[in-house]
Amino acid sequence: MNNKNYLFGLLMVFLYNFLDAVKEVYSGFLVQDNHPLSITFIVFSIAMLFFQSYGVIFNRRNYVSTVRFFAPVVILNITTAGSWITFFYCMKCLEPAVASAIITGVAPLMIIFIAPMFFKNESHQYKAIYISGITVCCLWLALISLHQGRFIYNYSSSDVMAGVMMAVLCLQYLL
Repeated sequence: MNNKNYLFGLLMVFLYNFLDAVKEVYSGFLVQDNHPLSITFIVFSIAMLFFQSYGVIFNRRNYVSTVRFFAPVVILNITTAGSWITFFYCMKCLEPAVASAIITGVAPLMIIFIAPMFFKNESHQYKAIYISGITVCCLWLALISLHQGRFIYNYSSSDVMAGVMMAVLCLQYLL
């Protein structure tokens, strides 16, 4: 492997992690004061303006041809909206760092369950160990959130449980 490509890939992963952390903190801040559906509407409006402008200005020839793929585009937008809505509700019901940790922890668990459908020759010996470890860590984070959230942030038990469920649903939309 080329060292420049390796370094570039490593920098892109670090950049993604940094930007994702900034997004988590900022969206957690926004959701604490505003309704999650309002924030989702604003996010989708900004994304729509950006992509519509890009399509008209830079990709005019292909812009009109996307009408042929109307159903996949609608399905993509519905699943994206579901992911964002559940993400924002999760951030509202849980402390943002805990919500992010649960979402990040559950994603590999979902991948482990889904991978055998696509990779038939893959060894499944490690599966039980990873699933057990990730599940224990996610439950541990949920219990910490339940305990800390009630006393520090005045979250009710039902808010915390709803937040954990929204974190899992958020990933279901992404996969």
